[in-house]
Amino acid sequence: MSIQYEYMTALRDYLENAYINQPPVMGEVGVFKVGLFQASPENTPAVITIHPGDFLDDTKPTEEYIDTQRSTPSEFGPSIRNQLFGGYTEMGGGSHYWLHWSIQMQYFMTQLGYDQEMAQLSNDAIVTWLKKKIGAAQPFAINCAVSADHQEVLIRTVIEKTIEREGGGPDTSYIWRNRIYIKGLLHRE
Repeated sequence: MSIQYEYMTALRDYLENAYINQPPVMGEVGVFKVGLFQASPENTPAVITIHPGDFLDDTKPTEEYIDTQRSTPSEFGPSIRNQLFGGYTEMGGGSHYWLHWSIQMQYFMTQLGYDQEMAQLSNDAIVTWLKKKIGAAQPFAINCAVSADHQEVLIRTVIEKTIEREGGGPDTSYIWRNRIYIKGLLHRE
């Protein structure tokens, strides 16, 4: 099994467990799933699905090569090279890649009767909770840092961006569609 899939299943399990033990201050999640949700979201509280790459844009990669010899700053610190090798140049020994995932949250509040303000507050509570939990779900913390064949090591993950979109209609039929994009630094032997 690839580290890409291992991370998605470990993240799903982590989020399910976190939801049971420390749910968001308001809002309700009905499903945590790897892959597409095939049922109607109308009768389900928020649905959270985890996907490799960008589930809405097939042109974006799920994996991209990193030149670790460059010394430009990155979101992981002063430079990837300095963080991984203490400023020294690595001679052989593997390659580094960005892995990409996307999380979709659909929150159909058409059955809940929320007005626009309550719908937004409920959505924001779940999205904030989700981002906090994803930030805490580093690969070593959720036991998926090393692939089963020990050829891949997922070093760290970060949230790249979040997109929140309100839909639905006036009165009490609001629908929120949210996406959270994550990338992880991978070392491959």
